[in-house]
Amino acid sequence: TAVMAALAFLIASIALLDLSELGRGFSLGFLYLLPILVGALFLARWQILGVAVLCTVLREVLGPFDTGRGLAVRSGLGLLAFAGSGLFVGELSERRRRRLEQQRQLEEQATLRETAEQQLRALIETSPAAILTADMEGSIRLANQAAHDMLGVEQDSLSGAPISRFLPLLAGVPPPDGTGRIFRTVLECKGRRGRGEVFPAHVWLS
Repeated sequence: TAVMAALAFLIASIALLDLSELGRGFSLGFLYLLPILVGALFLARWQILGVAVLCTVLREVLGPFDTGRGLAVRSGLGLLAFAGSGLFVGELSERRRRRLEQQRQLEEQATLRETAEQQLRALIETSPAAILTADMEGSIRLANQAAHDMLGVEQDSLSGAPISRFLPLLAGVPPPDGTGRIFRTVLECKGRRGRGEVFPAHVWLS
């Protein structure tokens, strides 16, 4: 409503200028581009076309033109200029709104992922159970403090190490088959600490 009221005020002001002494002898119709371009930032396409038609009619009625000669061509060119400019600006504005909305969604998703990662990291680090995660090649990617204590290695020294060095049986576990099926099992095996000491291990694997 506020946008339409502002556009009505601008169009009425230009029309009054066109009727005044200032507009006598030549047309001020080019000024109608101002409300069209401003309205294009907020209005739908059909509304932009409606404003362009209105401004074209006012330009013809109030301007110092011969109503009989060249009316169709002049009106068509005027409407094309008004509507084309408005639709072009409207499309740019819509693309900018979509880009900002996509950016907002990406930032929101990144925040959610970061929160989830922090919660997962806190859960893993505070767990009394030794937790290891490994990639498809069997290299350790994440290990909590309990895992370092159990395997007798220094903090942060497990990252990148082959998991088969400490739990040889896990080297024979097949990788995911890509079907999305969740694989869970419990293994009893022998583990090896960093100094070579062997110990019995119960492994919950997923």
